[in-house]
Amino acid sequence: MLCGLVLGAASSLAAAESSSVREAISAAGNTPHESERLQILQSLSRRAELDQMLPVVAQWADGRSLTRTDDSRAAENGYLCWFISGQVQPADSNAPIVPAEPSITSPLHPLWALYRGRMLLWRPIQSGPLLRVDETRTRYYDEARRFLEQASRAFPENQVIRMYLGEPIP
Repeated sequence: MLCGLVLGAASSLAAAESSSVREAISAAGNTPHESERLQILQSLSRRAELDQMLPVVAQWADGRSLTRTDDSRAAENGYLCWFISGQVQPADSNAPIVPAEPSITSPLHPLWALYRGRMLLWRPIQSGPLLRVDETRTRYYDEARRFLEQASRAFPENQVIRMYLGEPIP
């Protein structure tokens, strides 16, 4: 009986922890503020999937303060160029998925979809040759839209996601 009580308490604790993690991820996904999202995610217990995603979240949140002087980059001095590199490609290119995809059942997956979608959208914008070729641009944009729609379903309050999907935001 004591073993059952201990297992029951451990199970309740795990469920409560899982619930609070999901609530924090929901809050992170619904905020339109990159720095707030980063702070929320940094407050969570560290896990491999989160550790893989945090550098991308940090780049979007703090990238401008981390830029380096690089005259060969775009006018924003590499804010997006240097981390949304040629490694970011549609899945059908057989290149590794960047950023690394968490498990589809992970509560982090919709957040990953937000960043993957944004990176796929921005990659052609940052690279003229990709932008000018209709077929290539469409591959990037179609995959980006699928991920941003997934993120929008998970985080319906996030106006930035809705803006990426074409909804005018005052």
